[in-house]
Amino acid sequence: MTRKKFLGAAGWLACLAAAALMAGCRIHVDKDANGEEKNVQVDTPFGGIHVNTDQTTAADLGLPVYPGAQIARDSDRDKSADVHMGFGEWQLRVKVVNYTTADSQDKVVAF
Repeated sequence: MTRKKFLGAAGWLACLAAAALMAGCRIHVDKDANGEEKNVQVDTPFGGIHVNTDQTTAADLGLPVYPGAQIARDSDRDKSADVHMGFGEWQLRVKVVNYTTADSQDKVVAF
């Protein structure tokens, strides 16, 4: 009988801890004109994740653009993203942009 009460109390403590953590969470979503998610921010007391799908370019990455290459599009949206994750001192930032060209892979690699 005592064991059941202990497990019940532990369960309640876990629920209270989860509720306390969730109270400090914030989720914010911006949508574009088509209603598609454009920017998403998730912030917690421990850190957060921010995803921005506004147009990222090769210049944002510090890279040259292959001559004649165009930003790849998926319907009317660019295939690019800027993702920033931070949890305390740990930080990770990933920027991605896709370009397309009619040239061969060997020619692009040689560039």
